[in-house]
Amino acid sequence: PGGWDWMLVDAPRHRLLASHPGTKTLAVLDLKKNTLTQVPTGVAINGIAVDEADNKLFTAGSGEKVVVFDSTTLAKTGEITLTGPGDDIVLDPKTDTLYVCHDDGAEDWVINAKTNALVGSVTIAGAPEYVAYDAGMDRLYQNIKPANVTQVINPSTNAVEASWPTAPKTWPESSGGNPACSASARARPSQVAPASSTTWFAIRTGPNPIEWNTRNWGTVATVTPVAPAVSWAATTCGAMVVLPCGWSSVPRSRQ
Repeated sequence: PGGWDWMLVDAPRHRLLASHPGTKTLAVLDLKKNTLTQVPTGVAINGIAVDEADNKLFTAGSGEKVVVFDSTTLAKTGEITLTGPGDDIVLDPKTDTLYVCHDDGAEDWVINAKTNALVGSVTIAGAPEYVAYDAGMDRLYQNIKPANVTQVINPSTNAVEASWPTAPKTWPESSGGNPACSASARARPSQVAPASSTTWFAIRTGPNPIEWNTRNWGTVATVTPVAPAVSWAATTCGAMVVLPCGWSSVPRSRQ
């Protein structure tokens, strides 16, 4: 029962992690054995992050908690109370910092992944949809649902240093919020595309994805026609992969 949300490929352990907020579980699919384990989370979850250095799994969502698991045993090891509903989460492995989208707020919570302590927040332009970390650029890219922008966050200062307009696309097509196709869409140069990639995509439901050039600081390079009603796209080795509306998300690859 209930819908699925974000997925994440845990490449070192050869497994697929998928949030199932409708059943308050984290689905763990062993990609070698093709076996499925449903891990109770106690609250509805959406975002998933893997902390390889600390052997942790983090999940967060509308249950207003970050739930922490041992990455090996999948045993629950802790909870971090939030002040509102979460959504997507991402780990900055360079600083061992977890960022959690405040689903109906205007901030990303900042959590010390080693100590599980909520240490602050990043003020953003409005309700966030999905956040991505690019290790090569050492930046976070945050889609903002109501503001028609993607914001660039510097993790060394935990502050927004640029806002990239999604024009000519506007919300709900640009950065989230369409209830029929709510998955955020973008490619992450350091994790999806080759390390030499210079572009970063943000696509919403509608016929035209937007391509930004990250090394020319957010200039819109192209708006490419694709089939209508797409919900997710990524680049891989120079090719764009587009999924139709109705898929809740695509596995977030890790290298």
